[in-house]
Amino acid sequence: SEDVMQQEIEEIFMQEWLLVGRAEQCENPGDYFTHKIGNEPIFIVKEKNGNIQTFANVCRHRGVQVAWDSGNSKYFSCPYHGWVYDTSGKLVEAQFLEKATNFDKSKCSLPRIKTELWEGFIFINFDDGCKPLMDSLNKWDFPRVYEPYAMGRLKMANKFEMEIGCNWKFLNENLTDIYHIAVLHAATFGPYQPLEGYRYERFDGGYHGR
Repeated sequence: SEDVMQQEIEEIFMQEWLLVGRAEQCENPGDYFTHKIGNEPIFIVKEKNGNIQTFANVCRHRGVQVAWDSGNSKYFSCPYHGWVYDTSGKLVEAQFLEKATNFDKSKCSLPRIKTELWEGFIFINFDDGCKPLMDSLNKWDFPRVYEPYAMGRLKMANKFEMEIGCNWKFLNENLTDIYHIAVLHAATFGPYQPLEGYRYERFDGGYHGR
């Protein structure tokens, strides 16, 4: 249902903390990568001061994308009119508008999206009025449950993308169903993941499974 999907985007994806990547994807100033949540294009970049920040990936003039894929750059430029932004989202050049009256470049910075890190994971939230990330993580008991794994010491070794033709909730349901592992995956990794080895802790709104 398109209506249900739109409601999920507005009430979940636009209001909850979302995991978008790892800090090592932005190790050096200018390192960036792009992403899209629903219909919202974004890019995550390490600013000159070392802060990792997320911006709306849309030029303030005509809404054209200013960053593509991933890489390292000191500036991000709109291909339509050539407006140029630095790694802090500040508009540093607007071609042919030097003599424009009542034009204030300082008011044309890229929209900043709330960004916080936990153990090397980058989280964002489109809701400016949201509570801090740790409020949610503590509510879900993340720090205690996952402390033994020392996730802050992890490094991304590989990345791959999959486009799956299904409702996003089906994927979640499949990944939380360990019952099928002993049957469907019996000839591959199933024997190495005995069902009796799984542990679960439930909390309000979800569970931890290990």
